[in-house]
Amino acid sequence: NFQWFCQTVSLSESIFFLHVTFSSEWKSIRSTIIELVLATDIMQHTKIMAEFNSNLGAMEEWPLKEVPGLLLLKVLLKVADVSNPGRPFELCLTWAKRIACEYVHQSDLEQKKELPITLPQFSRSSYDLPGAQLGFYN
Repeated sequence: NFQWFCQTVSLSESIFFLHVTFSSEWKSIRSTIIELVLATDIMQHTKIMAEFNSNLGAMEEWPLKEVPGLLLLKVLLKVADVSNPGRPFELCLTWAKRIACEYVHQSDLEQKKELPITLPQFSRSSYDLPGAQLGFYN
């Protein structure tokens, strides 16, 4: 969230976004991006997918025009987010290691602050990259 805050400050100071910075359009853009960033949290996955599946089940035809736009953006971002196993192996492995490093660091911080561990499979004491990847993929 801090990184996103820094980026919005940068964007709001750029010439390109200068004309929308204080407008309702900027507030809408900023709100949408925040929603999308929060949608990448694994803890939101089940809720978002249930909402999406509910929308699909209520549709009479396939066109996605009846799915709310923000929900569709969240699902498309999730598709991109979980696409790593479909990449060539070396690229997949590189990104798997990067995200694992981030998650192990997050677990370290949660443990240090005595917070519940969000992703126990990434605890430094029991971390296993192949096992974590299989769990992710399944």
